[in-house]
Amino acid sequence: MTNLKIIERPDGRYIKLLKKMDSCQIEKDLSLLGIRLSYQSIHDLAVGELDKEIKISEDNLDQSQLPDENDCIPPLIIEVSEDNMMVFITVDSRSHNEISVQDIIAELRNRGIVFGIDDQAIENSLNNPGTPILAVRGISPIKGKNASIQYFFEKNPTPKPILLANDIVDYYELGQIIPIYTGDILAVREPAAEGTPGTDIYGKEIEAQAGENIKFKIGRGVIINQDKAVAEYEGALSWINDKLHVTRLYQVSGDVDFSIGNIDFMGKVLINGNVCDGFKVEADDDIDIRGGVGNARINSRKGSIFVKNGIIGRGRALVTAHKNVEAKFVQAATVNAGQSVVVNEYIVRCNINAGDSVLIHGRKGRILGSNKISAKTKIKASRVKNSRQLDLKVEGIERKQYYERIHELNRRVDRLEGKLKQSASTIRTLRNRKDDARSLFLLEEMLPEYMNLQEELDTMIEERNQLSKMLKSTRGEGMIEIGGGLEEGMSFSIKHEFIKLPQDIKTLNMYYDPDEKKLLFY
Repeated sequence: MTNLKIIERPDGRYIKLLKKMDSCQIEKDLSLLGIRLSYQSIHDLAVGELDKEIKISEDNLDQSQLPDENDCIPPLIIEVSEDNMMVFITVDSRSHNEISVQDIIAELRNRGIVFGIDDQAIENSLNNPGTPILAVRGISPIKGKNASIQYFFEKNPTPKPILLANDIVDYYELGQIIPIYTGDILAVREPAAEGTPGTDIYGKEIEAQAGENIKFKIGRGVIINQDKAVAEYEGALSWINDKLHVTRLYQVSGDVDFSIGNIDFMGKVLINGNVCDGFKVEADDDIDIRGGVGNARINSRKGSIFVKNGIIGRGRALVTAHKNVEAKFVQAATVNAGQSVVVNEYIVRCNINAGDSVLIHGRKGRILGSNKISAKTKIKASRVKNSRQLDLKVEGIERKQYYERIHELNRRVDRLEGKLKQSASTIRTLRNRKDDARSLFLLEEMLPEYMNLQEELDTMIEERNQLSKMLKSTRGEGMIEIGGGLEEGMSFSIKHEFIKLPQDIKTLNMYYDPDEKKLLFY
């Protein structure tokens, strides 16, 4: 049974297709009927409509030779890519003179291929029989541009080396407080763009992927107004785990003296002058002193302390920070930092304790005279001078315990992030029902709880980052590096392992090796 029909008419016999077939199949079906037509007649049947009839005449009929199945080469091969975006055409060398550009276009349209047809490429296929030619190409969709955010302020600097112009490393950085005012624009977002649709060879539109949107990294005191992050109230910028916050700020234009009195503030404190003898400055967050500190008490309960012009404590000053203490110099004072103490020029007659490191490592970094210095992980100084009574001690860490703590924090962070995600989803749902009194009540109840959970998460992430940083920056389980001025008789200790210098030496670089359980030098 074939898919061809022979029609007898008074003027002769005609043939037509009962269903659409390609040239090769038509030729095979004709052979079953004992009929052999010319390539042009077969092509006309293949590209024509189903009701198209072709008269069988003596000119195109030849019953003396039936085709071999393996010798059935179609005059035109049309190959469509799997993604319906390209069509390759191959014209048989035996029939290329019998086929025109219009014939090929008609065959393409007959197969529903209507978009991206290249007439010149089709002509090229006729001029290069036997060679596959890309003759039809769709247009691929273009993904929309991703959103981007421009922040107008950089994150607070942290204690780290700065390479000066003369190639000398300076460890001193002043982490100045940045005042901000209500309505100040802190960052702007360029929204994600819609993509450009594409079209396949069948004329079907291909949906384009829109650009990815991104959220502002913001916290308390910052609100979103369209695509701008705006300060909700007057204060100072803070960065907590890369999130931008605005913290309440107390500013003093001059000195902290009898005209101002003692200060105790719930946010940040910025003092443009000095803190005079006998006065006290306390704050929940950072304290930035652009002048100097005398015999005074400075305490940051959750942040850091920055003293641009140094500390002259007269033996009674007490400076304590939950995080870092940074100063130009420290003289006759007690300094306690939960993380690091960073001094640019010198310390003399001081008692210094750091939960991480003590760095006296600027161009003029010196340890002078008698000092008691203790750190958890490392002590670095450019030089020591006149310091035979120096008490330099690194408490050391247990790396294994730190790793275990980090793993525990990772587990807690994952759980809390999951809880916050669920709460955020519920809050979004409730916000869409603001007209419902019950929903509004639940929303007002959930928001403070959500903010508390976020603060708890921030605290965990901050601790995890600090522990990771300590592990990465510490050789072994404690280290001491002194650049010069070392004299016979000086003593140093790491994890209760002491050494006493038997002679003057140029430099000292040592650490406690947890595997060998002893001090090693490098």
